[in-house]
Amino acid sequence: MTLALPFPDELIEAIAARVADLVLERVPTPAAEEPWRLLTVDEAAERLGRSTRWVRDHKGEIGWVRLDGRALAFELDDLRAFAREHRIACRPLALDKNTPAPEQLFRGSSACGSEGLKAGAGGGKRQQSTPAPVEE
Repeated sequence: MTLALPFPDELIEAIAARVADLVLERVPTPAAEEPWRLLTVDEAAERLGRSTRWVRDHKGEIGWVRLDGRALAFELDDLRAFAREHRIACRPLALDKNTPAPEQLFRGSSACGSEGLKAGAGGGKRQQSTPAPVEE
């Protein structure tokens, strides 16, 4: 048996408007995109959390622009790309409960996110340990 109750159109519209407001409050708004401009060495250093000297020393790896005889400038996209290229992931995104964590795969590796998990870091030869047996 189906019971149908008549609702006035005004009530339906008021409920729909309120639901829409609640949904919009919970949906994250995209960050306002910064207007394009070149960044100074100081701004690049601040974005990367490094000193201006470090930024100057690594400008070739980051990518840079020279507008006049001496001043260096950087594009925000180049800074983001540099950071992405140097990112060290802690775990694969699709990690199931039976997959060993990276620090379990390599003896002598330090905690997640350390240089010990980066290829070639530490100078020593890594020995792969035997993963724990998978229970079925």
